[in-house]
Amino acid sequence: MGRFLMLVALVVAAATPALTLRLTGLQVGPIGETAAFGAAILAAGFLLSWGAEAAERHVSQGLIIAVVALVTVLPEYAVDLYYAYQAGKVGPGSEYVHYAAANMTGANRLLVGLAWPLLVAIHWARGAAARWN
Repeated sequence: MGRFLMLVALVVAAATPALTLRLTGLQVGPIGETAAFGAAILAAGFLLSWGAEAAERHVSQGLIIAVVALVTVLPEYAVDLYYAYQAGKVGPGSEYVHYAAANMTGANRLLVGLAWPLLVAIHWARGAAARWN
């Protein structure tokens, strides 16, 4: 249990600079912000996966996968919802109409064109490795 708490503390420490930047409004430049928020996203991913593994004792695996999938795509849909709301508020001729369409099509291209084939490749590689052993 001590090792796990140490890992959780390390992950929380990795996310703290991004939280500090967001709450204080401090500007550290694009490289610093990219590093801080990238580390925070990675840390959140670790916490999410650890929580999902821990929840498997009490909740079905299918429900956990559905919740994790929803949590991972929710920020993208929140951005698109903002663009769609602004487009409706400003009017049909606004730039937000194009932003909403471009954001959703770009997100779906990444998901269908990169994420799903990557999952298939990983699954195939694991199966091939198991056959060789």
